[in-house]
Amino acid sequence: MVKIDGLKAIQKKLKSIDRDLAPELISQVTQDAFKNIKKRAEKHYNTGTMEDNIFRKISKSNLTGIVGIENNGMMVDAKGGKTNYAAFVLYGSKPHIIKPNKKKSLRFSSVKGFVFSKLVHHPGYKGDNFLKDGLQDTFNNIDSIIARLKDD
Repeated sequence: MVKIDGLKAIQKKLKSIDRDLAPELISQVTQDAFKNIKKRAEKHYNTGTMEDNIFRKISKSNLTGIVGIENNGMMVDAKGGKTNYAAFVLYGSKPHIIKPNKKKSLRFSSVKGFVFSKLVHHPGYKGDNFLKDGLQDTFNNIDSIIARLKDD
């Protein structure tokens, strides 16, 4: 669940739009959100998996637009189950120990090359909700999106 500041006012604006413009507005808002989220996710680029899993789906007939993060190659073991690691990037994590599941050691790259370790003491991470921030950027820009649509 993502909470967007000023959502009620945005909903009111969207409801006041001419129904004929609604499908194109949904498309434009979804495309803008997708672009903003991908841009904000760039700093988390490591293997490209996170960025590659950001998706958008637009249905002009149902007047819906969805932007999200898929699971392809992003599932990690967490608390006895599998979790999309985007949750840890978005919401952060507490300090924890990382151990290999099936191998004898972990392998990761550093400035000096590959490093091998039996375990890692992860310091935790405060999180960066680039998904929410990208959506907020789009909704802060809603007036210009509507104006562009009306000009066309």
